[in-house]
Amino acid sequence: MKFIYRLSYFLGGFSVGLVILFFVLNKKHASCNYFPNDRVLSNIQKKKLFFSKSVDSLFQLQKIDSTRIYEVLKNGNVDFSRSDTKLKGCKNYLIVSDDETFEIRVVNCNEKAQIEEIKFLE
Repeated sequence: MKFIYRLSYFLGGFSVGLVILFFVLNKKHASCNYFPNDRVLSNIQKKKLFFSKSVDSLFQLQKIDSTRIYEVLKNGNVDFSRSDTKLKGCKNYLIVSDDETFEIRVVNCNEKAQIEEIKFLE
C-alpha cells in the first residue's frame, strides 16, 4: 500500500475519533484545566461557597453583589505570589478581578470554600 493511502486512512480515522471525542466530552461538560490558575478556579467553583461576616456586610451595603463574585471566581486571576498554598488542609488564595478593581481572599478547604475578604483596589 502506498504511503499516501496509509496517510489518508490514518488522517481519516484520526479526524473521526476527534469528532466523536469532542461530542462525548461536550455532553459530560468535561474540561481540561492544564494551568494552575484554571485548576484553582475550577476547584473552588465545584465546592459549596460560604461568605464571611465582613463579606455579608458588603452585600448588605450593596457595595458588591454575588453575581460579580461568581464572575471573578470563573474568570479571575490567582495571584500565587500573595497566596498561601503550602498550608496543610485549607489553602488561602488571592484572586484578582480581570479589570483589577477588587481582589478576593478565598480559603479553599477539602469540602468547602469560604470567601474571607473582599478588598477594593484604587
